[in-house]
Amino acid sequence: MNLKRKFLLICGGMSSVILLPLALVSTNSTTNDGTENGANIALGKSTEQNDFENGTEFKGSKAVDGDFNTRWATNQSDPSNGAKTLIIDLRSEQKVSSFQLFLERDNITGFKLFASNQKENLDNDANKVFEWIESKQNLRRTIYYGNFTSIKENVRYVMLKVTNWSESGRTIKPNLKWKNISVKELELYTEPMDLQNNIYNVLEKIQDWRPTINADGNKITLPEGIDSSRIEIHADYEQIIDSKGNVFKPLTSKTVELLVIYTDKKGKKHKVKPASNLEVTGKFVQQENKNPKPKVAVEIAEWYSNSNENLKLNKDFKIFVKGKLDEKLNKMFNELKLDFKDIFNKEIEIKSFVDSDTTNGNIVFDLTENKIPGYDEETYEMIIDNDVTIKAANRIGAFWSTRTLLQMLKSSENFELPKGQMKDYPKFKKRGLSFDVGRKAVSMDILKAIVKEMSYYKMNELQVHLSDNLIFLEDYVSDKKEDKDIERSFDAYSGWRLESSKYKEVDGKKVYLHNEDYHYTIDEFKKFMNDSNDLSVNIVPELDFPAHALSITKIWKEFAVKKFGTNANGKRTLVDHIDITNPEAVKLIKEILDDYTNEGKIFDKNSRTTVHIGCDEFFDSPDAYYDFANEMFKYFIDKGIQVRLWGSFTHIRSASKHIKEEYKDKVEMNIWSLGWADPSAMYDEGYKLINTLDSPTYMVPNGTGSRGAYRDFLNNKNIYDHYEANIMGNSNIPSGSPQMLGGMYAIWGDSLLDVRATGVSEYDLFERFKDALPYFATKVWGVGSDGLDSTFEEYRDNVISKIGSAPNSNPSHKIKLEKNSSHYFSYDFKGSNDSEKLLDKKGKFGIMNLSSGMTTSNEEGISSLKVVDKTAKAATNIDLLGFNNRIKFVIKRQKVSDVQEEEVIFSADTPYGQLAIKARQKGSTKFGFSRELMDYTFDYELPYDKWVEIELVSEFDNAKKVAITKLFVNGKETGGKPVGTNGSRLIDKKTGEYKVEHTFTNSSSLFIPLQYIGDGKNTFKGYITNIEHSLNEADKNKFEKSVLENIDFSLKLLKNNNVTASDISIEGIDKDKIMSDIQLISKDDKKLVVKVTLSYKNDPNISIVKNKIIDLENKSDSVVEPLKPKNNKDNKKTKEEPNSTNKETPKDSSDKLLEKTNDDKNTSKIGTYIASAIAAVFGSIALVLGVLLFKNKNK
Repeated sequence: MNLKRKFLLICGGMSSVILLPLALVSTNSTTNDGTENGANIALGKSTEQNDFENGTEFKGSKAVDGDFNTRWATNQSDPSNGAKTLIIDLRSEQKVSSFQLFLERDNITGFKLFASNQKENLDNDANKVFEWIESKQNLRRTIYYGNFTSIKENVRYVMLKVTNWSESGRTIKPNLKWKNISVKELELYTEPMDLQNNIYNVLEKIQDWRPTINADGNKITLPEGIDSSRIEIHADYEQIIDSKGNVFKPLTSKTVELLVIYTDKKGKKHKVKPASNLEVTGKFVQQENKNPKPKVAVEIAEWYSNSNENLKLNKDFKIFVKGKLDEKLNKMFNELKLDFKDIFNKEIEIKSFVDSDTTNGNIVFDLTENKIPGYDEETYEMIIDNDVTIKAANRIGAFWSTRTLLQMLKSSENFELPKGQMKDYPKFKKRGLSFDVGRKAVSMDILKAIVKEMSYYKMNELQVHLSDNLIFLEDYVSDKKEDKDIERSFDAYSGWRLESSKYKEVDGKKVYLHNEDYHYTIDEFKKFMNDSNDLSVNIVPELDFPAHALSITKIWKEFAVKKFGTNANGKRTLVDHIDITNPEAVKLIKEILDDYTNEGKIFDKNSRTTVHIGCDEFFDSPDAYYDFANEMFKYFIDKGIQVRLWGSFTHIRSASKHIKEEYKDKVEMNIWSLGWADPSAMYDEGYKLINTLDSPTYMVPNGTGSRGAYRDFLNNKNIYDHYEANIMGNSNIPSGSPQMLGGMYAIWGDSLLDVRATGVSEYDLFERFKDALPYFATKVWGVGSDGLDSTFEEYRDNVISKIGSAPNSNPSHKIKLEKNSSHYFSYDFKGSNDSEKLLDKKGKFGIMNLSSGMTTSNEEGISSLKVVDKTAKAATNIDLLGFNNRIKFVIKRQKVSDVQEEEVIFSADTPYGQLAIKARQKGSTKFGFSRELMDYTFDYELPYDKWVEIELVSEFDNAKKVAITKLFVNGKETGGKPVGTNGSRLIDKKTGEYKVEHTFTNSSSLFIPLQYIGDGKNTFKGYITNIEHSLNEADKNKFEKSVLENIDFSLKLLKNNNVTASDISIEGIDKDKIMSDIQLISKDDKKLVVKVTLSYKNDPNISIVKNKIIDLENKSDSVVEPLKPKNNKDNKKTKEEPNSTNKETPKDSSDKLLEKTNDDKNTSKIGTYIASAIAAVFGSIALVLGVLLFKNKNK
């Protein structure tokens, strides 16, 4: 054989290119002789070495133990100080004819082999059977094999004599400066090798192979002299080249990276990367002056256009479907309809195609074929010509096409699409997010919003981290470091978010595993999984064992590891570790899992769910850890369930325990730390890998706005410009390998709980997820061999800014104001009857519904809502207000019973904790609010028996992407930054006693809760009125609108039966200057609810809205016949007279409140009189001012 050839094979411990010399042996093998040539007669024999590394067990015996994870290693020295020798005693005289030598690094530049039946003078030239010296034509490598120059029949001793070496490897760890030698294995064989068919010679041929395509252009030409039945081809784009070497021409030329997997006669698989990538010539050549590739959320894999024209879809275009519609497809098209409606406020018709249908200007989905060559389940094709024709072999590909279609339409004008064709598909199978909901509760609504957003960007896997606890258990440990500290550590917060039937009776009470403060029920989580699957997103539940398991150990304390670990200077306890040396503890874990994985349960085999078991950061017994991992792998494999874990097999080492070979290729692994799991080693051992490397993909939100690994946000530019899922540190795993599954980024809650909480809300977390999503999604979907289509700045500013967020989803609780209105709602409690008093005068929320303990009131001449009982509760139908919306109300608080722990003004239903605005926060005397198991207070105490005007707004910081809630009292910002608490208390490190409560201010994001006035449990006592919304921005037309607001108009019915809006007459406005629009909102036998819009004829954009009630039982609200028309002069006089002659009109409630709150606004008595006078006559001069203003404007 040719020993001079250069080997370029894939392995561990690689440089950035990972083209390594014959380093393809699976380092996990324990009995691999690397040949098909018989037994290794050196295996397990006695050895003697002249040197081994001080302080280690790296003796010569490690070179003949059959374990490629061990090695014989020497101390550092220069070759001039003498050769390094290893002698193998075969224990009896035997025939020896050939060898194989495996090195850790390719730094040896010369060695010799000697064989004899005598140990003395073994390295005599007469005993030399092999010699190798590096030359320009014969470069260093990590594997050597060959036949001896002379066959020895009676050999007992064989010596390896390394004569020369360098401090650095040629390709393996070239930056490591360590002048020693390191031998993994030396194997000896009785018979000569068939060098031509030696496995490493075969692999050398494959790695030297430069792939080509046959003359027909449809098949790869495989290397000569190799059994093709033993070869599998794997491409980074299997949609172009499949595992049999079939070629499916792309639209335009594309470079494909190949990996060959060769199965030897013993069934062992060898992974080899050929010497070059393959350029696959496309069907067409794209001209620069033709329509360019459309820019959508993630880059389109293939595009070709020979046109400069656009297709303009019909005004009422239809979607035709060819093929049978099943339940999943019907859901997909319904989702498309809803999304289209949300984006464009238009309905689209979707119908099955018949031959008579005209498709021009319409959209056609061709779903007639479920197997199309060159298509995987995610592939779709879209041809835009006289119509849009979409083809896919699977529902998932069809669904991805709808995302592309929506994004193209959203970025276009007038529903025009560039003519051309695309074929689109991903590079990686798994593209996801790992989301920690164990440490901080996160509602199902936010999880659904995340899935919706992920699907919009073609991300297909959400890994939900369902259980965890405070990692910094040293926060509960005093300087004394005693048993009390271990016991106190159990007080740390933990979360188990999925309903479990597992419990333990403690003091006669059933204590369940799942959290009482918030957990998902089995039914709702199962529905969530199914609904997510409809959006082509798979849910991977993660339940963490045997560490991160405080939820278990605080209930079953008998199974906790009750000692200190080595982290945090030895002050972090291990009570969140399960003692897996105890068989009963492992049995408990299985029982917990059985609740989810047994037949018929939520994660059983038929659910096709991947289950993640954590299995990381375990700092107790390594032997027990490997036994546990093996047992867990068997548990899931036997049940037919895919298992996944966080890679930890590099950091956690055992001298005697290993993962069983038969499990490795059945396990999926998140690579999260280069130190905890070396990616190359894990790849070599056969695990399936998901790049979730902490740097750059770990986010630990804290509300500071920082960017980078373990910070508040990811560094999106770094992700977009540099991230590649298959590159982890110096490991470049072949992207086409079936083991290289894809990539994830992660959001961790280390700074969201207990004494580390920063106040970050679940929506703040959503913002951080969404912030990184487009850039990460682009890279894991794939950018092709031609690189990114846009720079980071172009993509951010010109693509994402247009495409925006997923449609039909509103986790930010954005509101839509009624046309012509600047107020979402307004309750002034004025009116002639209770219905009118409780009517929302500005919005769409109708009549407030009061419980007992609440009445309308006009005490002191002020229209208000009176609250007398803490069980009172009024339903407004408003729900929540998103950021930058201002709520204003006027309140007079009265004293409540001493036993009432808090005083709630407004509240809303919430999945967990409390969502409320409070006149008095619990545990305090001050004004505040609560949300998500956190309580906030302002440095302000609401007085008793005094009318006060309160304003609240949660202002969003666009840089930090959190909101700070602000309080205004009588027009002045008051109370400072709200301070949050979560019930956690810091300990005195000297005494170990709990002391001050933990506080935080980084985020006080609040969706203002207005579903109810009060909460029915601890409602405030007193009066409230003028509850009104406004946008948190200056209104430049405030004065002009106030003129309209003060017009005192009335409504009359022209008939009493079958009333429509046209049957309602408005009186009291100057119809020459003011326009009115009347809409009938609702009606019943007793009343009509009417919306009236008033605007100026000279400037219709300035308008106000008022809702009114017409009492059908009040005859004064109806007229028998329409009024006769009058001339303009008479009409004007008639409209103005009521206000101008009413000189003794009583003050209304707003006038009273102006007086009541006057002192707090520091208004002088003179100012009060002037203000009152203005209010009394304002109705008479309002229209005059308005008219003069618009005359001046028009000039």
